[in-house]
Amino acid sequence: MITIVDQGPAGAASANCHAGSTLRTFSGSDITVSNAAYHANWRTDQDALYPECTYRITVNVGPRLNSPELGYADVDVVSSGRQLKNVDTDEFIPLLDDRTLPITFFIGVGATCSRDGGSDCGEGVAKPGENTLIVTNSGNAGVFIPAGAVDGETTITIQSVDQRFNEGQECIPRLADQFPGTPKTLDNGCYDFRADPPLADVNDNGGTFNAGFNATVGICPPTAAMNLDHGTLDRIQLFRIDDLGEGNAVALADVQAPFLRCDPHYSPSFGSRGSLFGDLARALAGIVSPRPLYAGTRRMMFDVGAGGSTDGFSRFGWALPFSIQ
Repeated sequence: MITIVDQGPAGAASANCHAGSTLRTFSGSDITVSNAAYHANWRTDQDALYPECTYRITVNVGPRLNSPELGYADVDVVSSGRQLKNVDTDEFIPLLDDRTLPITFFIGVGATCSRDGGSDCGEGVAKPGENTLIVTNSGNAGVFIPAGAVDGETTITIQSVDQRFNEGQECIPRLADQFPGTPKTLDNGCYDFRADPPLADVNDNGGTFNAGFNATVGICPPTAAMNLDHGTLDRIQLFRIDDLGEGNAVALADVQAPFLRCDPHYSPSFGSRGSLFGDLARALAGIVSPRPLYAGTRRMMFDVGAGGSTDGFSRFGWALPFSIQ
């Protein structure tokens, strides 16, 4: 979303300047995409601009004003072409009043990833009526959101978590027998999944996907889990916790995550147009097929898959079942 905001007077006070007021926003079809960049045209003759005021163009990654800010540029409006040379171009974009200003910006990979979060991250946009598949840069975690799960567009971010509880032993507080992996490495088994705007706003409910349209979250179990004996490994489950302060974790129903290489039912084409039925069929057939070795190592594959079915997003990690303290 692009927002144009009045920054107040550039010099002396003026009744025409109203610092903080929003003049115009661009979103949805107002913004076009071409050559890997986003474009919008600000027709300034449609807004009341004053040379004594300055204006800020802000780009947010989501459809809300409080969505993560990607960047901004300040505009200095002038009333004549002669005044353009007086604009400090190191600080402002010069703009002749009543002209059209083309706005172009690029959103790079990792734009929605938190600077305070882990190094592994993935992002994408879930849209109504479309299947959405998002996998992190390392391929260690991902999510499949089926068509019908959301009523509006929302930006999805998956990011590894280096935070630990109980002297570094827990990804999810108050959950025993868990396998959080190692922070700040690719063997991290602790991930946050988040939506902006939140699902509660997108679907106008309590913060879940639409009924009957659960998402599949997938995380590759860390080394400590994969080194378990086969029987124990098949028992581990993904857990989700919504309140790190007081809540208890909830076990997810085991499902396959064919979009992750660590899953025994991995399919490179999973989620692509026209391939979903075939991928599910191959995954089901794989239940009775011999298990390959994971990543060329001696660690035995787990039969149930690397995923869990969830009606919402929060923090996720692996643990043995029935181990809530």
